Amino acid sequence: MFQIAAAAAACAGGWFDFRTHKIPNWLTVSCMAAGLLLRPAAGGGNGLLQGLGGWAVGSAFILLWLAGGLKAGDVKLYMAVGALGGWKFCLNTEIYSLIFGGAAALILFIRRKTGLTQMKQLWLYVVNLLMTRNFVPYHGGEKSYFCFGWLIGMGALAAMLWPVF
Repeated sequence: MFQIAAAAAACAGGWFDFRTHKIPNWLTVSCMAAGLLLRPAAGGGNGLLQGLGGWAVGSAFILLWLAGGLKAGDVKLYMAVGALGGWKFCLNTEIYSLIFGGAAALILFIRRKTGLTQMKQLWLYVVNLLMTRNFVPYHGGEKSYFCFGWLIGMGALAAMLWPVF
């Protein structure tokens, strides 16, 4: 039941992100709160550990937000999926969404005319980061925007449906 709720929240967040390029706080915060309050009610101490563990696994993506790779709404959506679905479900969602994201990025890279230019900019950013050890978030420009929320939704659906098959 919690995994279904987590996948539904991820899909709703993905829909909002696709339509408005924003994932609303009322969705992510309410889902985090629901997971952290309802999991202990249903599963006691183990339920609380599952919710907190999932929230922590989702929080790990703060590092990608700091690097400029994800938006804050994406990270909060991962945290909400973790709080509702538990740490294993959140980890699987992250893995699947990154796989789907890599495939989607490759398709966009091929379709967009500026793909090689953006790849060169990213390469120069990484080289500069390694040589100077001066961390600044990566900003690829307006044309490099990549809506990731719907891929989190797809990852959550895959995490929920994969064990069935």
